[in-house]
Amino acid sequence: MLSWLTKKLKKELPFISSEIVINIMKSAADIELQSNNKNTQDRLISVKSIEEAVNKYLSGLS
Repeated sequence: MLSWLTKKLKKELPFISSEIVINIMKSAADIELQSNNKNTQDRLISVKSIEEAVNKYLSGLS
């Protein structure tokens, strides 16, 4: 998943480092843990949480 996300983000943000991608994943995991969503037994981190983490990162750039 980390490899997929890195490739996907590098298409949009070629300057992004692997360290930033790892931090985004950590943020997505935190979002997932705080969501209290009980319908997540089929995954560790939802796409929604990843999108939210990426948006948080991007909003910090501006």
